[in-house]
Parts: sequence; structure tokens; C-alpha cells
Amino acid sequence: MARRVLLLNPNSTAAHTAAMLATARRVLATGYQVDGLTLADAPPLLASPADLQAAASALARLPAQAFAGFDAVLLAAFGDPGSAALRARLRVPLLGIGACAIQAAAAHGRFAIVTITPELQTAIASQVAHHGCAAQYAGLRLTGAAAQTLLDDPSALREALAQCIEATLAEEALAAVIIGGGPLVAAAEALQGRFDVALINPLEAACRQVRALWAGD
Repeated sequence: MARRVLLLNPNSTAAHTAAMLATARRVLATGYQVDGLTLADAPPLLASPADLQAAASALARLPAQAFAGFDAVLLAAFGDPGSAALRARLRVPLLGIGACAIQAAAAHGRFAIVTITPELQTAIASQVAHHGCAAQYAGLRLTGAAAQTLLDDPSALREALAQCIEATLAEEALAAVIIGGGPLVAAAEALQGRFDVALINPLEAACRQVRALWAGD
């Protein structure tokens, strides 16, 4: 019987949910049924601390029935908004893609995070420290262009991320780079194999942890 996994997108952009669902279904594949839920009353993009708080509030308003019948929940935003409160409500595992990515990158060694949301720099550093990985963290690198402008142009997004990664690797000796953002999953997939370090796709990292939950079954 397939394990049921809820991919919970705490922003209100259904296209982001669809892109992340495609990745999750590919990675989990046989033995898993993955359903998506988009929070209609959350911000369309989580690009600031205020957006993270709004998303956490929207998550808190979800009724318990939204989680009925699922064996695990993927919180599909890199900032893992509201994860502690949500975890306390659930009787099944909750995996935040940010936490999973940070842990995966730190397992390789020194790592940096590349993303498109400059206002989240402090929040991301706090998140890394919360997971005990500050010693391996080489900092955040930003693409420079406006986040929504890049998201509206997938080709430009991929190239901006690639240039940012290249510049980061020229400055730092790193073992891994995280592409930090749920809406960036398609770009992260497209860039795999292009660099001589581990390129961490947060959603893929979380899906691998989902598989590990039942590895012995």
C-alpha cells in the first residue's frame, strides 16, 4: 500500500505547488502517493520575515482534517515557517525542506546558500544556527535581480543562479551549495551536474528523508 505524503506549500502560488509536486513525485516514485496543498490565504512568495510570519499564521489556521490520512507532511518552503507549531499538532512526521537541505549540505562539509530573497538573509543564518550547522556555513549569496522578475523568466532564473554559484565557488572552497527556495526546484534540477560540488535541492533532500522513514519496511 502506498504511503501518502502531503506536500504543503505555504505560499499562495499554485504554479509553485505544481512544480514542487512534479519533483516530489519523481524522487519518491513507486510506493508513494504525493498530494499538494496550496495556502490560498498566504503571501504569493515568501521573500521577507513578514511573509514568513504570514505563512506561519496561515498554517496555524489549517484545520486538522487537512492532514487526515497522510503518513508524512513536507513543508515546502525554505524558511520552514511555522514548523515547530505545526509539528506539535501532527501525529505524523513533518519534514521542512530548509532543515533537510541544511543537514544534507552540512554532511558534505563547508557549504553556502544561493537564493533570490535578500530580506531573508538574517532569518536563514538563524535557521542554519538553529540546526547546529553554523560552523560549516560560508554564508548567503544572492542573484541580485528582483525575485519575482526571475521567477517570471525560468531561463533567466537558471542563468542568474548559475552565475551566482560560479562566483561563490570562485571565492570559497566549498563542498556543497544549497539552492535555497521551494519555487527554485525546477532550476535546481536543471543545474544538477553543472558544478564540481554537491548541489542541494531542498525538496529532493526532504524527499530522501521521507524515504528513509520507511527504509526498513
